[in-house]
Amino acid sequence: MDDEDDASAAAVEEHSEGDERIEQRRGRGGGSDRDAGDLDAVKETSTKLSAGEAVVKEEEEGTRLPFVHYEIMQEQEGLIAGIKSPNVSGVQLDALIKSARGPEWNVVYSRALTKGTQDVFIAAQGPEKLDAVHAVARAGGIIKRSVWMVHGKVDDAALEALRRTHKNSTDTIHEVRVVRQFHSHSAQGGWLSILEAQWTAFHQAAIKASLQKIGHPVVGHGSSTARLRARGFRGNKLATCSLKFTLADGTCIDFSRVDEVLERYALLGMREEAAWETKTCKREQDFIQQGIDPKRARLLAEERDPISYHLDSDWKGFGVDISSDAVEATRANASSLGLADRCVLKQCDYAQFPDPFPEVQASGVLFSAVVCNPPYLPDRVSGTMAVLRNVPRAGYSGGEDGLDGYRAVASFFAQTSSVQEGAILALEVSGNFSKRHEQVKSLLQASGHLSYWRVGKPDHLQQQRCLLFRYTRSPSAAEAAAS
Repeated sequence: MDDEDDASAAAVEEHSEGDERIEQRRGRGGGSDRDAGDLDAVKETSTKLSAGEAVVKEEEEGTRLPFVHYEIMQEQEGLIAGIKSPNVSGVQLDALIKSARGPEWNVVYSRALTKGTQDVFIAAQGPEKLDAVHAVARAGGIIKRSVWMVHGKVDDAALEALRRTHKNSTDTIHEVRVVRQFHSHSAQGGWLSILEAQWTAFHQAAIKASLQKIGHPVVGHGSSTARLRARGFRGNKLATCSLKFTLADGTCIDFSRVDEVLERYALLGMREEAAWETKTCKREQDFIQQGIDPKRARLLAEERDPISYHLDSDWKGFGVDISSDAVEATRANASSLGLADRCVLKQCDYAQFPDPFPEVQASGVLFSAVVCNPPYLPDRVSGTMAVLRNVPRAGYSGGEDGLDGYRAVASFFAQTSSVQEGAILALEVSGNFSKRHEQVKSLLQASGHLSYWRVGKPDHLQQQRCLLFRYTRSPSAAEAAAS
């Protein structure tokens, strides 16, 4: 499901109730007369802005930070709190809150790298101050999502304090980031000297004052733009090669190792998916002690990069999809990566594979691995999920019990002549894994040609999704392996 849609819906609901809850809080004695005056001033300022009576001079273009976004948060009892409000003017936001601004508040923003929009972060010293900041943002109609962060040593006491704050807060927490450690990509002079050189146009005095008060400021994801420019990349190539420097599992990254990984991605003109950049915990989930970017942690710790691992390999792939658009998109991707001569793509129903495959028969080389994610949702469920409204039904509807796709896979392996003895089948099993994986395992082993091997590694959200099987042409051998 689209997390942004969920967050937006929750935010709209919160906004509609915001003023009422602020008044209730005052009635309970939760706010001072100064707070009430501040909020009245903020509402007046907000009205002027929305009516166009206040003219805000936009900052001049020119200075570009080497960060997609950054955060300066203040720490109190191990907790850091803020709100993120994308696609609004940082200058207007700053003007809006000045009437109620105190020295304990910071507004930090940077120009986003696409379409000239803004990513705005507001930080406050603690939950009570943050409530006032949220009220300001709500009055201006600009709050997008509430971001809470834990910085430094992540322990049970800090997490319990976070839960307590969430319970008493007047705003919904949309996202929680548990951060163990940050590190700069600066080779000399430390991160502070680099940031100081870039913040002239971004309230440098206020930010430096905050840094002096805090022993452990927090800085967001660093971009690799400078490193790529040094390698001669420019324009679109530069944008597509961006590789974030982050930390995971409390481990400092050896940046010489990062450079090695960066080179591989740069050669391919690729960048990491944004979904890998942070580990988010929704309020329905338990708060867990996870660092940023678990993919990076595995990639560096295990010294393997699946993309670059086979750059010089002689492996070839054969792909099928029922969607002509999907086939054409895959063909374009393969061509842009210089892999067009190593893959064969066909449009067909996976349940009606041509066997033997003409290309396999002509080469005399059999498949050594088959990867498949068949439709897995029962028809009665798939028709009710809003997240699937723009997805072709054939891509997710798995029949009455959701297992028709797996039956087609079992049927293929029962009669194929294109797969070599001992080949691996990697099969995605989604939904209720603990229940479904037993059903799928039994169904495939009943074909007489597949023996269950093991559960695959969990995905980046630590969810089990993959079952691995071994193929044999002898039914008796498969039964023996299964037993």
